[in-house]
Amino acid sequence: MGQNRFEEVNIIVKGGNYGWNAREGFSCFDPKSPNNPTNGCPKVDADGKPFIDPIIAYKNFTGFKKDPESLGISVTGGYVYRGKAIPQLQGKYVFGDWSKNWALPMGTVFVASRPSSSGEQWKLERLNIGGHPNGSIPQYIVAFGQDAEGELYVLTNGRNAVMGRTGKVFKLVPRSSS
Repeated sequence: MGQNRFEEVNIIVKGGNYGWNAREGFSCFDPKSPNNPTNGCPKVDADGKPFIDPIIAYKNFTGFKKDPESLGISVTGGYVYRGKAIPQLQGKYVFGDWSKNWALPMGTVFVASRPSSSGEQWKLERLNIGGHPNGSIPQYIVAFGQDAEGELYVLTNGRNAVMGRTGKVFKLVPRSSS
């Protein structure tokens, strides 16, 4: 979820309120001026229940074009890794960002780790993928898949619409030690 300045990942709780449209990530949000943060935003909903913070928030390239910390423009949800082929990913959330640019295929695969104590933001890293530095894939990331053994797949497309014959499926496998 996000608008122009931040992308966020939430753990969904039945009946939970994540602050839309008063917050974007951990920042205040004004729907009348989505590119400009506001000072001071509510921390509770109309019923007085506290908003639930995201576990991950990162800068959206649309709102932070010149900032090297802007990572993409749209979260593509993934899976908590439950497979056996890549033990170092066990229990971590693998997901992606569709692209860093609407016109260019620049998807990124991320891995997020739970913090040691609750209430902290999860640790976000780019997943190193063979032949693609810093998790960057020259494709748009459209979905993730999981097989019966818990192994993960990244589904991509070479165009910014799911059409044509440019789609690819990548299976995440351990790096060979050769």
